[in-house]
Amino acid sequence: MILPVQRRPHRTGGVAPARGRIFHFLAYPLYCKHMRFKHPNGFTIVELIIVITVISILALVSYVGYTGVQRQAVERTVQSDLDGAMTGVQLYYRDVGEYPTSLPATITATNGNTIELSVSETEPHYNYLTPVQKGVLLRDICDEQIAAGQGQGQNNGGQTMDYVVRCDVWNYNRMQIEAWQTQQWNTPVTEAALVDYANSYVGHDQQYNPNATEVVRDFYLDMVDTYKRRGGSFPIQSFWDYWAAPGNGGVMEEPLPTPTMQTYFCVEGTSENYSDIIWHFTNDMRLVEGAC
Repeated sequence: MILPVQRRPHRTGGVAPARGRIFHFLAYPLYCKHMRFKHPNGFTIVELIIVITVISILALVSYVGYTGVQRQAVERTVQSDLDGAMTGVQLYYRDVGEYPTSLPATITATNGNTIELSVSETEPHYNYLTPVQKGVLLRDICDEQIAAGQGQGQNNGGQTMDYVVRCDVWNYNRMQIEAWQTQQWNTPVTEAALVDYANSYVGHDQQYNPNATEVVRDFYLDMVDTYKRRGGSFPIQSFWDYWAAPGNGGVMEEPLPTPTMQTYFCVEGTSENYSDIIWHFTNDMRLVEGAC
């Protein structure tokens, strides 16, 4: 006997079997639960905050980079202006035989920049100094500055204090600058050592003597500048023995030679838009960063 064929209902029609209906009945809540945690289209608040933060950082980096490039361009114009001024001053000296007391009309600055010439009094300049004479020159300048009151300052009560007291040479291999923090300078004395000490110096009693740091720093820096301006060079290899006399074997102090008198000048270039851009040059015709 041939049994009749049982036809399954078409997938797109008919009634699902009972077990299918049971499966859909049980799975539907899970499906709905899953759908509730799906992200909606667009950004969430957290994602928006992250995007805004990233954009802000990129904008800041771009701005800093742009201003840095702009500053470098301005600094180059200041240096270029000073190069031109240097040439003008040298031509004036060649034609007249002395340095100008004011900038020639041919020397001009780029728009937004300023060039100024400051002239000091005539001062001595020494040539061909011996090693001992270099030490003598440094000691003499140190004494001059103390006599002029450059080692003095005021405490917070308005009293005048001696922060740098005197300059002593006892032996040929060192010089001592007596101050609140006395410092011995052993040979060879280099420019870098003096300048580094000045720039790193901090007075030990800042609460009551806040000016001590500035006074000592300026004292050392001025001493170095004046020393070089008057013909001194570094390193200083020798001082002298205070007890030395002819025939006793010590290193004797040597008098300085007869100087030539020179007018010291300084040409300074600045920017109106960047107050920290300052360059200058002096008689040695070297472009140096910083004020005169």
